Formats: sequence, structure tokens, C-alpha cells
Amino acid sequence: MEDNEFGQEIELTADDGTVQKFELLDVIDYQENTYAVLLPIPEDEEEEVCFIVLQLEEIDDEYDNYLNVDDDDIVQAVFKIFTDKNPDFFDEEE
Repeated sequence: MEDNEFGQEIELTADDGTVQKFELLDVIDYQENTYAVLLPIPEDEEEEVCFIVLQLEEIDDEYDNYLNVDDDDIVQAVFKIFTDKNPDFFDEEE
């Protein structure tokens, strides 16, 4: 995944067929795996959203699998790396 793809809007399809739109904020390598930091794009402006960390698994040059991360320690470590790399992101949100 190239740097120019960050901030792009992506759509992910769950196992049950539901589609959710996300903004891809960053891709982070951690402990020999690659993780995506995503922000859901709400369908209405009143909806509260929170960051999501998913593990990336490359299928081919065109497609990736986005896998749930069940280990809270990994999620927190990846999110810490994200916040350290992007401190200005949070200044803009306030």
C-alpha cells in the first residue's frame, strides 16, 4: 500500500454482507504484521464513531483482507504508534 492511499475512503464488506465505509488513516507495521487504522464514516452526522484497528492480509496486488484483532494489547500498541506519528490529527479534531 502506497503513502498516497492514506486518507482514502474504502468500503469493507462484513461476513454477513453489510457494507461499511471507512477513512483509511494510516497503515502501521507492528510485530511482523501490518495493521490499518480506520475511522468509520457515519451515515448521519449525529452518529458517534471510534477508531478501528484491523490487521491487513494481502490477497493479491489489488485486494487485501481486513481481519479483526482480538488482542487488546496489540490494538493499543498500534493506536499508540498512530497517535505518536500523527499528533496534529487530534489537534484538528477538537
